[in-house]
Amino acid sequence: MRRPALPISLYLPGPVLLVADGDAATKRKKRLMNAGADVTVVAPADFKPAMCTNKSLVMVHADDALQHNVAEASRMAGAMTYAHDMPDLSDFAMPAMWSEGPLKIAISTDAMAPALSRRIREQLDLVLGSSRRQISLLIEELSAIRNTTKRGSPIRSNLYKVASRFRLKGTASLDD
Repeated sequence: MRRPALPISLYLPGPVLLVADGDAATKRKKRLMNAGADVTVVAPADFKPAMCTNKSLVMVHADDALQHNVAEASRMAGAMTYAHDMPDLSDFAMPAMWSEGPLKIAISTDAMAPALSRRIREQLDLVLGSSRRQISLLIEELSAIRNTTKRGSPIRSNLYKVASRFRLKGTASLDD
């Protein structure tokens, strides 16, 4: 089922509850903490609906029945909800993401082909991975120029020229 999503970057407004365990919990917690979230992780077996109280966001990565229960409790508590691989229960999508410091490239297929999003992220890492240091230095340079220049200054309009030093070369293909 296609459920079109608006790609945005969300500044997390408050505490987050993550209902997951194992590798899923580790990966999601890291991604949330990298976004500055105050994360509480609860194993699926230990979840209680009251845990959703005073949370701005609740994420669940568990079996379908529990995901339904967590989503219902989350909505009752007024929190945004994300249920893994269940867009009909979720308020937002979690795209595949390539990142280097503050640079984030999100890849989404509106939940139609998440395996392709993941593959594109892996391919981006092959193309961009060896340039991580140069990308970080360019971001620092652009940020310094931006932060030391007054709004409306002609130099600010030249930031794109500085950013244009970045080049991505190559083609995409699909094997038979």
